[in-house]
Amino acid sequence: MNGWLIELFAHKTLTQALWGILAMTAPFWGIMLLPIRARWVKLLASPYCGPVLLSFVLLYFFYLALSVGPPELPQGFDYRNSKAFVAHPMVLLLLVCNIQILHLFLGTIIFREAKKRKMKVQAELLLTWVLGPVGWLCFVLRTQLFHK
Repeated sequence: MNGWLIELFAHKTLTQALWGILAMTAPFWGIMLLPIRARWVKLLASPYCGPVLLSFVLLYFFYLALSVGPPELPQGFDYRNSKAFVAHPMVLLLLVCNIQILHLFLGTIIFREAKKRKMKVQAELLLTWVLGPVGWLCFVLRTQLFHK
């Protein structure tokens, strides 16, 4: 099915799905950012909990994308063809979901390393939530320069 047909008939549903994807990692980030000292925090802030659980959401979106009809694959590797491929609403939702899960995975690694080193890393976690690798870079630079 063409992307514009999906957008025409499912605009509200797609918007809700996008906001749902953007909010699905918020509880895990909240657990890591708040100074909660409980045993269950270590479990939920593990790279094996949040990212793995949310991978099922990603698999569900793959299923939805295939049931709606897969987008046309790009004919080449130039900018115009790639842009047309990503403009398909389901591909965009899949990419955003994938990025959210990868950022959460990076954040859980930072959280675990910070706990081992007894560091406070709220700024790095916020940067990782929003910008991903930029927060990771700040964490790595901070640990290499100041916390050897």
